Amino acid sequence: GYHSVDAEGVFVTINDTELKWFGCAREELVGKKKHRDLITPDTQAAYDAGFAYFLAYGEVRDLEFKIARKDGVVMDMLLNATSVRDADGRIRHSRSTMFDITERKQAEMKLESAVRANQLIMQHSLDVICTVDGQGRFDFVSAACAKLWGYQPEELVGRQYIDLVHPEDHPATNRAAAALMAGRPVLNF
Repeated sequence: GYHSVDAEGVFVTINDTELKWFGCAREELVGKKKHRDLITPDTQAAYDAGFAYFLAYGEVRDLEFKIARKDGVVMDMLLNATSVRDADGRIRHSRSTMFDITERKQAEMKLESAVRANQLIMQHSLDVICTVDGQGRFDFVSAACAKLWGYQPEELVGRQYIDLVHPEDHPATNRAAAALMAGRPVLNF
């Protein structure tokens, strides 16, 4: 979508895409309403901060907020804007593009929910489950590790996993780790 607002935030122009998103007629908005009037109350503070930045610096990038359509549907939006100034350097109006990021935000929420569910399952599993970062440090350790290794999970996170391997097993462990890092399957580790 595209629109322009003046230095007070009042619509100067708006394209059909945004009119459809808002569920409004052009006559309802242009010269009458501020863009802020269509922002949900829970995201108005972020929008206000972004608009203040725009007024101070003449642009804003990747400002996220939500709009409330006339029919009550809430949409997640991303705004980028630059200013058009008069001969004295005062902002005349914006050149603003908006993107509907509702589907992306919903996908992010589903992913976050799935990650939390997986972490909960892994944390309460009776099996020893751990993950290691690219430098060989534990970044997740299940509670079952305490029974096996005698360490609480928080004592292991950030520690090198090789510290828990018997020195005689270091060469075989390092070969298996190298295979895993190269993307090859390792059946017995």
